[in-house]
Amino acid sequence: MLIRYELRKLLSGRMKWLLLLMFAANFVIYYLYLIPVSPVKEEQELYEQMVNRTGDRSALERELGAVEAQIDVLEEEALRRLESGETDYVPSEEEEIRSNVVYKLQEEYREVLGFYSFVDDVEDRSRNLLSFSIFSKEGSFSKRNIEKTAEDFAGMRGVEAEPQDGAGLERMQNFPLTDVLLLVAVGMLSFQIFGTEGRSGMQKLLNTTVRGGKKLRLVKVSTVSICIILYVLALYGSNMWQTGTFVGLPDAGAEIHGIMEFRNIPFPCTAGEYLLLTLLWKAAAACAAGMLFQAVIYRMNGAKAAWIILGAGTALSFLCWFYLPANPVMKTFRYLNLIGIFDTGEIIGNYQNLNLFTYPVQLRIAAVVLAVLVFILCAGMTVLLPPSEFRMPERRRKRTVRRKSRDSIFFYECYKNLSKQKAWLVFAVLLFYAVYTGINTAGETEYLSKQDYGYEQLAKQFIGQRGSELEKSVEELAGRQDFTSSEEAMAVQRVLAQGTDVLENGGEEARFVSERSWGKVFFDQDVELANLLLYVLCIAFSVSGMFQFEIRSRMKRLIHPTVKNGRVFWSKLGVACMESALYGAVLWAGTYISLLIKYKDLEGLAWPACSLPEFRDFPAWITIAGALAIVFIQRIISAVLTGVILFLAAQIVTVPAYFIAVAAVGFLLPSAVLLIANMDYINPLIILLQGSVEPFLRYIYIFSSWFSVRQQYPMLLYPALCAGAVLLVWAGSVRWKESGA
Repeated sequence: MLIRYELRKLLSGRMKWLLLLMFAANFVIYYLYLIPVSPVKEEQELYEQMVNRTGDRSALERELGAVEAQIDVLEEEALRRLESGETDYVPSEEEEIRSNVVYKLQEEYREVLGFYSFVDDVEDRSRNLLSFSIFSKEGSFSKRNIEKTAEDFAGMRGVEAEPQDGAGLERMQNFPLTDVLLLVAVGMLSFQIFGTEGRSGMQKLLNTTVRGGKKLRLVKVSTVSICIILYVLALYGSNMWQTGTFVGLPDAGAEIHGIMEFRNIPFPCTAGEYLLLTLLWKAAAACAAGMLFQAVIYRMNGAKAAWIILGAGTALSFLCWFYLPANPVMKTFRYLNLIGIFDTGEIIGNYQNLNLFTYPVQLRIAAVVLAVLVFILCAGMTVLLPPSEFRMPERRRKRTVRRKSRDSIFFYECYKNLSKQKAWLVFAVLLFYAVYTGINTAGETEYLSKQDYGYEQLAKQFIGQRGSELEKSVEELAGRQDFTSSEEAMAVQRVLAQGTDVLENGGEEARFVSERSWGKVFFDQDVELANLLLYVLCIAFSVSGMFQFEIRSRMKRLIHPTVKNGRVFWSKLGVACMESALYGAVLWAGTYISLLIKYKDLEGLAWPACSLPEFRDFPAWITIAGALAIVFIQRIISAVLTGVILFLAAQIVTVPAYFIAVAAVGFLLPSAVLLIANMDYINPLIILLQGSVEPFLRYIYIFSSWFSVRQQYPMLLYPALCAGAVLLVWAGSVRWKESGA
C-alpha cells in the first residue's frame, strides 16, 4: 500500500512527462545515430546468402581463401580499367553491393580466425613475456597480471566462434547519451522522493510517526529502485529493439567472440547473454548511483548543497572517465566512478585488470563489488540514520538579496534568474561544451573525399592570384589532359569554374582563395543548425520561468500599481537579451577559434571579401576578416532576436513545461529535421524530408545563417523581422502594464 502511494507521489506533476520526454528524445536521437550504419536491403540479402556461419576452423580458412580470391579479381579489374584509361567508369549498383559484401566477409572471417589464434597463443605469449626480466620480477604486478591473464583465458580453448555482423551491437554500445539521460532521470527521481520533504521539514515530522521512520524510508528507496529498473528496461530495451530492427543484431545463440571488439571477454558468452548482462549491469549501476544520490539528498535535508556536491561529483567522474589514461592504476579511478561504471563496453565487453596494491583484479569484479557496497552502505545510511542538521546560511543570503534589490531592479532580475532559474548552471554547461567541442574540432583530422583532396592540391597553386596572373594560370590548367582519375578531372573543373568566376564577377581586387575551407569557416549549415539548437535550448531554460515567479506568488498584483511596474518588464527583457547574446557569443566564438586553428594554414584574412561568392554583392569594401566579424555580430543579433521571441512566448505561456514544448515545436524540432535532411546519406526518411518537409522549414535558416541564405529572400526581410520583434516587445510591455494578474 505504501509503495503504491509513494509511486503515485514520485510520478506526480511534471515528473512523468519529463521522463517521457527524455525517453522520446533518446528514441529519436538514437534512430538518427543508427542511420549511417543501416544496411541496404539488397546488400543484407546478398550477405546472408554468401556468409558461412560455421565454427569449424578449416572451413573458415577455405571460405576466407575464396573471398580473398574474389577480392583479387575485383582489384585486377579496377587496375585494368585504370591502365586502359577508363577514368569515367562508374560501377553498377550490383557490382558495388557485391564488392561491399565481399570486403565485409573478408573482415569477419579474419576476426573469427584471429580469435582462435589469440586463444591458442595466450600461453605462449605469457611464457615469452615472462622470459624478460622486466616482467618476471617476483611479487610484481606485471608477473601476476601475465599469469592471471593466461589462467583466465585457459578455459576459452574449446569455444567455437562464428562470423557475425557486429556493426549494430558495436554502434549500440558506443552511444553514451542514453547513459547521460539515465543518470539525469536517476537524479530527478531521487530529488523528487527526498528533496521536497527534506526542504519543507516534512521529513522530520514523518520520522516521529509510528510508520513514518525506517519503514517508510525503506519503502521510498525501494520505490525509486523499482522506477529506475523499469526506466533502464525502457531506455535500453528501445535501443536494442531499434538496433535489431534497423541495423541488425548478432544471432542470440552465437558466441560473441566472433566479433573483434568482444574477443577479449574471458568467459563463454553468446550475443543474447551479452545483451542480458548489459541490461542487468546498467540496472545495477543505475540503482547504485540512485542510492548514492538519495543518501546525499536525505542526509542534507534536500538542501541546494546536495545539488552542488552531486553535480561536482558527476563532473569530476566525467573528467576522470574521459581524460585519465588506460593504465592499470588509473583504470581504478577512470571506471569506478559515477560515469565510468556505466561503460559496459569496458567492464563487461573487455578484459582488464586493475593494479590494486600490486595484485591484478578484474575490472568487472571490482565494479560489481563497488556497486554492491555503495548500494548497501547508502541504503543503510538512508534507512537507519536520521538526517543531519545541515542548513544553508539563509540570513546572509537574504541580506544580500535585499541589498541587491535596493540597488537596481535589473540587478535583482539578474540575481533571480541566476539563482531561481539556475542560469549559471546553463552557462557553465554551455561553456564546457564549447571548450570541449572546440578542442576536439581544432585537433581532429579532416578526412577529405578524393575530389576535395584534388581541389585542395590544385588550389594551393592558385591561392592569392588575381587579374592577369590568375587568367594565365586558368588558361594553362584548361589545357591539361593528364588526369589519372575521374575525381581529379572533377577537381580541375571545380578550380577552373572558381577561377573563371573570380575573373568575371569578383572585380579587380578579388583573389583566388580556398572556397571549400573558407566555406567551412563561414557557412557550414550543419554547424549553424547545431549551434542554433544549443542556444535555443539554453535560452528556453533560462527564460522559461521568468514570469512564473510573480504569477505563482501573486506578486504581480502588488507590482502592478507601483510606479516602477514598467521597469520590471524592461529589466526582464534586458536580462533575456543579455543572456541570449552571451550564449550566442560563447558558441560562435568557440566555433570560429577552433575552425581557424584547424585551418591554420588558411590564407586570405586581409584579402577582399569579394573573393568569396557570398560577398560579391556586399555594398561596402571589406576584408575577409571584416566579413567574419560582421557575420559574427549578425549571429549574436540573431541569438538576441531568438531570445526576444522566446521571452515574449514565456510571457504568454507561463508554465515552464508547456513553454519548453512551444520552443521545441517552433525552433528545436525544425532544426533537428533540417539536420537530418542535410545528412549525406540516402534512405526513405531523408528522401521524404528533403522533398516534402524541408521547403516549409527553411525559415529556420533566417535565425541560424542569414548571410548564407540572404539571396533567397528579400533583402529587407531581416530588418523587417527585427522591426517586428520591436513592435511585439512594445505590445508585451503594454500587456504587462495593463494586466494586474
